[in-house]
Amino acid sequence: MAPRGCAPGFSLLEVLVALLLLAGTALGGARLAARTYQQLQATQHRASALLIAQDHAEHARMNPRGVREGRYALALDQAPQAAAAPAADLADTAEAARRIAALDQRNLLAAAAGQLPQGRAQVKVTQDSGVQVLQIWLAWWNASATAEDGLAPANQMDCPAELGEPAAEQACLFQRFAL
Repeated sequence: MAPRGCAPGFSLLEVLVALLLLAGTALGGARLAARTYQQLQATQHRASALLIAQDHAEHARMNPRGVREGRYALALDQAPQAAAAPAADLADTAEAARRIAALDQRNLLAAAAGQLPQGRAQVKVTQDSGVQVLQIWLAWWNASATAEDGLAPANQMDCPAELGEPAAEQACLFQRFAL
């Protein structure tokens, strides 16, 4: 039989220390899970932006006249020209190219706004060694990014100059497509 002062088992202090360690571990796991979710969401936004840019470039490739005439250029926050949908029997190819380009611009802006938080777009058409190049910038709000996490510079390096100094929460994607 053990003496009264040396009873087997755990003291209240030992139990409290063990609970404190367990709570700290659980809190760390929860923070890691939240950060992983934020990174996953940021990756999904970047993937969506890339698909939007590729889709717009493919539409531009199918309308070479519209590209040549500069119909695909779109300033940041510019509304696209209003145009009726192209009719199947439209004889004027210039008018058809204009209507298709306006429709493509509206679709680009709708996709950016619909799939990216506060999504915006800018498009420029340039020449590089005789080849037309479509330059597409997509910008959106990435609420999970902060100045402290170190990702803000990576998110902002592709932002168009027209944005000025982007906020830490601003994320951008820049893509060039040879047409």
